[in-house]
Amino acid sequence: MKITRLFLTLFFFISSMVAITAQNFQEKLTKYMHIHRTQEQYSNAYDQLLVMLRQQCSSQEVPDALWEELQSDKDTSVEEILTLKPGPF
Repeated sequence: MKITRLFLTLFFFISSMVAITAQNFQEKLTKYMHIHRTQEQYSNAYDQLLVMLRQQCSSQEVPDALWEELQSDKDTSVEEILTLKPGPF
């Protein structure tokens, strides 16, 4: 009984420490991305990608509505990339 109680106590303590460390890492990563203007870089890369795709697909009949939809989804797509949480290392 004492061993089980000790094991559970250690398990919950270690689990909480890992969760706190992961949260702290995510906060630091977000701050780092903000300092280095990563969102602006991703936004510019997204725009350049759309231009490149439009040029490559110029011989095909791609409706303008699709390009407008991709452009309107830019902010959401960039935000999704920036909020990706890293997996365990």
